[in-house]
Amino acid sequence: MHAIYREKFNAVDLCNRLNLGPDSIQYTIRTPVWYKRYFLAFLAISVGNAYSAYCATVRKVPFMDFKIALSEQLLFNPWLEDEAGNEDEDEDD
Repeated sequence: MHAIYREKFNAVDLCNRLNLGPDSIQYTIRTPVWYKRYFLAFLAISVGNAYSAYCATVRKVPFMDFKIALSEQLLFNPWLEDEAGNEDEDEDD
């Protein structure tokens, strides 16, 4: 049992560093409301898991670069509606 723990220790440690590290969402945004804390915890776990999957399948990048690219893609999503609430249409009236 001890050998299995030693073999998998780095994976658990990496997960903890990604989700609970000093630049984690949970420590960056402090809130006393419990459901917001849970949402931020799940968001941090999801970002950490997405980073691990990306590095395993595509290429290895620094975690901060991954988070910046992810936030830019979420903010500037072409599938979202524009500010006026209308979908982008290229039709001439």
